Amino acid sequence: MRNTEGKMSLAIIDIKTGNAKYLLPFSYQPVAFPAVQGDMIYFSATTGMNDRLFAVNATNGKLYAIDNTGISKYQPTATANKLAWVEFTAFGYQLKQANNNAAQWTALPDNSIPGGLPDFNVSALKRDSATNLLAEVPNKPLPVTKYNKSYHLFNFHSLVPDFSDPNYTVTLQGENVLNTFQSQLLFNYNRDEGYKEIGVDAVYGAWFPYISAGFDYTLDRRALYKTTNIYWNESDIHGGLQLPFNLSSGKQLTGLSISSSLHYSRTMFSGLQSILNQAYMYLNNTISFASHVQQAKQNIYPRFGESITLNYKTAITNVTASQLLATGSLYLPGLFSNHNFIISGAHQEKGADNVISFSNDFPFSRGYTAENLYTMNKIGVDYHFPIAYPDAGIANTVYFLRIRAAAFFDYTQGSFFLTNKDLYKSNFRSAGATLYFDTKWFNQQPLTFGVRYSYLLDQDLFGAVGPHVIELVLPVSFF
Repeated sequence: MRNTEGKMSLAIIDIKTGNAKYLLPFSYQPVAFPAVQGDMIYFSATTGMNDRLFAVNATNGKLYAIDNTGISKYQPTATANKLAWVEFTAFGYQLKQANNNAAQWTALPDNSIPGGLPDFNVSALKRDSATNLLAEVPNKPLPVTKYNKSYHLFNFHSLVPDFSDPNYTVTLQGENVLNTFQSQLLFNYNRDEGYKEIGVDAVYGAWFPYISAGFDYTLDRRALYKTTNIYWNESDIHGGLQLPFNLSSGKQLTGLSISSSLHYSRTMFSGLQSILNQAYMYLNNTISFASHVQQAKQNIYPRFGESITLNYKTAITNVTASQLLATGSLYLPGLFSNHNFIISGAHQEKGADNVISFSNDFPFSRGYTAENLYTMNKIGVDYHFPIAYPDAGIANTVYFLRIRAAAFFDYTQGSFFLTNKDLYKSNFRSAGATLYFDTKWFNQQPLTFGVRYSYLLDQDLFGAVGPHVIELVLPVSFF
């Protein structure tokens, strides 16, 4: 029990009358974890620098100190012959046990917990003026003013890696103190086209729908034009609206997001190809839906879940161009606990009369050099399973939580024009495995990296590499 002064005691309450019988004098020393065995009540209490075990007889009110060794002890549990407790040690908390021998206890004649509370040499705690200090603070009216909504508008706090095939992204994320404005600086590498992208994006969420805006600059974009690769740089200014919906219920976590943005893009070719430079505007429309059950800490993925994304881009000025991309994944439980079976699919199609090439976000078969083809269809199967849980660190820098692996099979069929009229189709199949390391760096940032081996079952038409491909999987986060 605690009284109005903040002091604690142990009491027996008569349920019928509500009368209390106090077993200890009230003190600022914390009392916790009472456990009853016969007439004795065992508990933990603070005495000096440590927390000790005590017992009080509920019949005669006598107080005993059970021992005076160790650092701190908690949660006593007693039988007639044995006593168990949780003790803090240099190796963490440990469960310990000893004989329950009341003859070895020390009776406390004044029936109070000894030792008092330490002041840790904080001199202010010893001053008389510290007593009832809050009551001496004058109660005076203070002016009420509107909060400055631009205060710490760009408040960057986290460096976050993310992988959503084929994009490898690192973002510096920020959010203002009112939680109404989110901003990020990003660097993205697209493995399909091999381009590098830097940009800044912001979302204002005090209204609904949310308002988004940003600027991106892309280096070394690549596209296949009549069997020849062409390269260019590109700048993009965009703004739009977002409608995020949280449809979660119970253990089912569900989200739906609808967004549309207007982009002004300018292409910049070099050399003789500079005559192809042009500026145009296009709409980028996206619908994303994801739903999955809550997952345990050791689950690699949710045992059941699905995600679907539809993206449609279409030019509205100067040029004719469109591109549709649909991706989806189904998450299922594997053969054993913490195993996951994942089926994924994707479809991308460009307009037949496209004059420009939109960015290629199609999850091409792993191991191949990807191109933004006229049409592409893919189905992939992954099986994820844990191998070991090292729970070990190196030099207080990196901590290895888990080692896991995934076997995969990808099948992509693409069609493209070799000339203006001839449409050529080709298969891109690959199989292999990835070894992942789930780690935590500096006891703070979780990172996953790995090594992937891919065996190409078909010819790599655009990369001319052999059938054996080994790749480093950069730090990633999933789902």
